Amino acid sequence: MKYQNLFVIPGVCFLLAIFFGCSDSNDANPIDQGDFDATEEVEAEENEDAPPFSAVTTLAATIVPDIPFSETVCPDADAEYCANPALSVLALSPFYSVQMGEWSYAEGEECIPNDAFSTNADTTGTRKSLFSFAQLTDTHLTDEESPSRNGIVDNPAEGGSLRPSDMFTEVVLDAAVKSINYFHQKHPFDLVTITGDVTDSILKTELEAFTAIMAGEMVHPDSGEDDDPVEGPNNDPQDDFQAAGLDQDLPWIVALGNHDSCMLGTSPIDESSIAMATGNKADFGTRNGKTFEMVTGEIPEDPERRPLHHTELIEQILNASGLPQGHGYTQKNIDDSKGYFVYDPDGDLPLRFIMLDTAYRPGPEGFTGMIQYADGVLDRDQFEDFLAPQLDLALEEKRLVIVMAHHALGSISNDDQPNRFADGEEIKSLLCEYENVLLFVGGHSHKHRIRHYENDLGTGGFYEVKTTSLIDWPQQFRFFEIVRNADATLSVFTVVVDYEAPEGSLPATSRMLSLIDVQSGWEDDREVEATDRNAELIWPIPASLQSTIDAWPEPKETLASQTAWKESE
Repeated sequence: MKYQNLFVIPGVCFLLAIFFGCSDSNDANPIDQGDFDATEEVEAEENEDAPPFSAVTTLAATIVPDIPFSETVCPDADAEYCANPALSVLALSPFYSVQMGEWSYAEGEECIPNDAFSTNADTTGTRKSLFSFAQLTDTHLTDEESPSRNGIVDNPAEGGSLRPSDMFTEVVLDAAVKSINYFHQKHPFDLVTITGDVTDSILKTELEAFTAIMAGEMVHPDSGEDDDPVEGPNNDPQDDFQAAGLDQDLPWIVALGNHDSCMLGTSPIDESSIAMATGNKADFGTRNGKTFEMVTGEIPEDPERRPLHHTELIEQILNASGLPQGHGYTQKNIDDSKGYFVYDPDGDLPLRFIMLDTAYRPGPEGFTGMIQYADGVLDRDQFEDFLAPQLDLALEEKRLVIVMAHHALGSISNDDQPNRFADGEEIKSLLCEYENVLLFVGGHSHKHRIRHYENDLGTGGFYEVKTTSLIDWPQQFRFFEIVRNADATLSVFTVVVDYEAPEGSLPATSRMLSLIDVQSGWEDDREVEATDRNAELIWPIPASLQSTIDAWPEPKETLASQTAWKESE
């Protein structure tokens, strides 16, 4: 994917014309950019190494930046291409001059076996697929024009305050949903899971975009005034669009993250924050809806930008269309103001998903000791009266358990208040006591990671899988498949997926801008080892579950991870 030069539009330079895929730059709606000028002509190169036009997983092909992250792109902090690319998407010619944002396709990556628990597993005989699911996390649907943003403090240490791709979050999630549907038709999934930070600032506009995308409804990304930076439909990220929606037979459930509880994931909701979000003063830096440059001062107000309280957010997810009804939540979650639940897939499957709520909700007694509300916490009620009893019940019912939360274990603290909260170490110790716990799946840090844990007696252990975000490079998500091996072991195949983004499309522009954010030094590259991406996690079936696994209802003979997910056409 290469964009080497810039269009020239008579009278003004309107770079959105290339970013948003306009076929005729002279027809673009010009915006007065003063003295900003560009003098070169653009050519969009075909990438001869790209796979055919269809969704692929990283088993089939990987996306590799043309400039390796190991090479220093910004040796001179004063260079224009070392400036913050999030401040204006109209001023990226210096970045293009050194080929930032360009990437190519490379060979796919096989699933690397992880036999931490079983070194002699037989993976050569007949294997059957028991259950497969997709995980989306940290979608950060962003109302980029909201006055509650904090762009003026954006820096490499606070890279989430403003992102050059933040106005594309809706089309990126839609692209991910389309990719899931594509593979669902090849080899059906049983479930889609979303592990938090659905919104960026728990705004009504953001959550409505999320539920509309998942349900296949019309999406209205624009707030405030009606902006159309590039005249015409479907050619800029402010345009309304019809979302694809998850296939109607595919259920989805949601865990909550810190951005689904606090403004920007770090600030409590109170009267002042509500007034700011719905008002017309962007004192801390937001985006102009016509130019996407960062602006401060007076902006168009919009009461629909109201932050939602915890139970309001749960209620909107509960009432969203699609399967299952409530998406894991019930009226009791609203009545009790609790964001955790258990989900047992339909039918007789001996499998249980335990969805935790690790978001910190500030309250009258909640401020002591908390450095920042972004940290995950698990209150004692949830730990002792929900998690432990549900683990006991699942063991009694001989169910395999997958625990999911927004925060990974290493990101869950006790806020120096162990009487109120259990930290990640305590949660890990509890899970290791149960031999039926297979996985702990989360997100939060926007970085892929796979770890394993076991108790001192070797009688219990599980894998922790953490997935990156859909907003920061590399903008990926995961597929999982649980497979019964020929011997007394299971394999969990987990595969990283790049959403489908045809060249010149809005999602492709988002990917390009997220790469520039890294290459300019304003965002962490989040490079990880190959073992943290595509993996085969081998797990010995405990004796107590052997008969249950053997009698798994209607296992599939074909493995998606060995067939559908490897296809490149």
